[in-house]
Amino acid sequence: MSEPPVDTWADPVAAADAAATSLLQLIDEDGDVGAAVAALRRRNSEALILALAEQVEGELPAVDVRRFREGLRDWRWLDRLAVEHAASASFGVVSLGRMTRGFLHAVAELASGVPEIRTHSRAVARGLGYLGFPTILSDPATAETVLVPAVARHRDRVWTTVKAGSAVRNAQRRQSRLLVLSHPLAVLSSQSRLAYRPEPIMIDVRIPTGVPT
Repeated sequence: MSEPPVDTWADPVAAADAAATSLLQLIDEDGDVGAAVAALRRRNSEALILALAEQVEGELPAVDVRRFREGLRDWRWLDRLAVEHAASASFGVVSLGRMTRGFLHAVAELASGVPEIRTHSRAVARGLGYLGFPTILSDPATAETVLVPAVARHRDRVWTTVKAGSAVRNAQRRQSRLLVLSHPLAVLSSQSRLAYRPEPIMIDVRIPTGVPT
């Protein structure tokens, strides 16, 4: 049986990591960093890439870019979220991306219970089968906690897919808990927010302050 498709849109870290590595090499070789940063800024559909471009503006760009890359590779934030929310009776799942899988894997390792997975997608259910969680094909918004994978954040706005955005609105009507899964470095500064041009499949949804992130 072939593997179910993984949502590449929900895995934004790999491209930023590769760009950071290339930028570090260019800095070490005393190359044309300005041109490289300009090229990065043209990739304005990626929040992490815009955040990376801002690291070169300080007095120690090599140090800042290296620290940024280390932050990209640090996934302990998912472990912390898992500890906080592992007691949830059910999780609504809309994506088969790295952040969603990483969070649920961390929940499974805690062995604090056997939460239920609720998803509208057979491909997602099949892709998460290795976790051993009971899975129900139903509206993710009916779960106690709805996972919201996001590629960018700015204040009380997050960018996710239309499908996930629909689940967010349904969950808000039902007063289900929303748990945003976005990389801590994917926060748009005021400057980057003006430049950010998300992919056409993305929409921004408002999740008020105080909702778990």
